[in-house]
Amino acid sequence: MAELVDGFLFEDEDLANEARKEAEGIQYVNSRMDYEKPAQVLNVYQKMIKSRMFQTQVGFTYLKNLQDYLRNSPEIDKVEILAIPITGRIEVKETAERAKKIDAKIKKHNKFLFASVAGNFILLLAVLAMMIIAASAGSTTIINYENKLIDKYTYWQMELEERAAQLDAREHELDLRESLSE
Repeated sequence: MAELVDGFLFEDEDLANEARKEAEGIQYVNSRMDYEKPAQVLNVYQKMIKSRMFQTQVGFTYLKNLQDYLRNSPEIDKVEILAIPITGRIEVKETAERAKKIDAKIKKHNKFLFASVAGNFILLLAVLAMMIIAASAGSTTIINYENKLIDKYTYWQMELEERAAQLDAREHELDLRESLSE
């Protein structure tokens, strides 16, 4: 859960706690420091820089404000104002955590991609198998089913008509015999 500390939104709880401690230290230093004496401000600034007192954006912002104050002060020699060292410890930690999250997402997506490709390959094989079976089968299929049924019923009708004609011929022959025998 993201936490807001002195205008900075921290996603890491440990980093937010560290920033909160730095903000409390800044308030303490501000309550004791006399900004009317730039030499005292320079002395405190140099001690903070040398001890690497701050490790979050909250502390770095405070150091930058002190640095700007000292640079604008005519009483301070600009050579005495130390640069603010950035350790990169926090950024490396965040980058490593993000890299782990990204790696986990990539692995998850790779598994999904593999399953998807394998599934598509199996479906392709099934479609090809069905096409081969349909092309090589001699049995009735949906495509020519109607024609085969029509042919079958036409054949049955012709057989029935032939039998009916044979029966009519026999019946006629029997009728003639009976009429001759009388």
